[in-house]
Amino acid sequence: MTNLSGVSIAFAFAAGLVSFLSPCVLPIIPGFLAYLAGASFQDSQTKRRVIFLNSFFFVLGFAAVFSLLGVILNGILSSVAYDVQLWLARLGGALIVFFGLFLLGLVPIPFLQKEYRFSVKTRFASRLLTSFVFGAAFAAGWTPCVGAVLGAILGLAASQPGLAFILLFTYSLGLGLPFLVVGIFTAQAATWINKYASVLEYINKIFGVFLIVLGILIFTRNLSQLASLQIIKEAPRLKSQETYFGSARNSFLGSGIPGLAGIQAMPAPKNMRANFLYLTGRWAFHPEYAENKSSGAAIAYIYNAKNVYLVASSAAGVKLKVRLDGKPLSDVLVKAERLYKIVEGSDYGEHTLEIMIEGPGLRAYTFTFG
Repeated sequence: MTNLSGVSIAFAFAAGLVSFLSPCVLPIIPGFLAYLAGASFQDSQTKRRVIFLNSFFFVLGFAAVFSLLGVILNGILSSVAYDVQLWLARLGGALIVFFGLFLLGLVPIPFLQKEYRFSVKTRFASRLLTSFVFGAAFAAGWTPCVGAVLGAILGLAASQPGLAFILLFTYSLGLGLPFLVVGIFTAQAATWINKYASVLEYINKIFGVFLIVLGILIFTRNLSQLASLQIIKEAPRLKSQETYFGSARNSFLGSGIPGLAGIQAMPAPKNMRANFLYLTGRWAFHPEYAENKSSGAAIAYIYNAKNVYLVASSAAGVKLKVRLDGKPLSDVLVKAERLYKIVEGSDYGEHTLEIMIEGPGLRAYTFTFG
């Protein structure tokens, strides 16, 4: 998992917690969970196990719906072309900013401001099945109540399709774990909620600010900068991270000038640092990729991982001659834009990768490691 992925997943978990703390959700949770279990606040101490089991199945219900949504988004969005994914990322970033403005109260959205309450009309013979069904209904029918935060997670999933399932599942964990805690301590939770209900609005506003910052970083394709701020000095000692060629995000470019678009001519590196990207020859840097403009161009990288993959394309087709720790590997022919396996290693460790490009026209987007 890359550091960037870790940032996104941590954000999804925090978003689940914020959804739980929504002013129209949190105040009624203790009473509703006790109701599902057929108990009351007076019985909550003696029926703690029953309330917890019903809480667990309630969480299982909405986690199943959100996870299924993640699988669907992953299947649909991961198959679209890279250029389409770029626009989806921009759309996702714009949506996240929009929902952040809503949480700050700057953009009113009437249907998101309504307070919805549960109304149980159908009950099953099994209380646990009833709890599961109502959990699924919570995910499908209660999204307007937590829609701003969930919408932000969907926007984040659109910008990173490969993480859609993980993001929605992690969001479910962030939302579900507090439910289980309330299921164990129902009476105490009700007292705590009544005592601190006035601060819930401020939590949403603080999170709204984070949404705006996150949305801007995603829209401008600079989320990787947030992920790399704390690791730039430690990069040589870390497991290799996803590394970008394009000028918008190539902060780990070891040769040339990071962040500079246009033509750069770079000599072969004399000394290399681990987890930095080194290019040789004439390269044209675009925001999302770098394209070699001369024969004899090369790529070098000292990485810490087992497998190496490269997202690349070439209109005319170009052959890559690969060497690992000085030993030749199988050539790789790059044509269509996709993920190419460059190295399939037998063990994790530090290795030196050298790629000679037989001809101009290679568009290199991203190195990923496994």
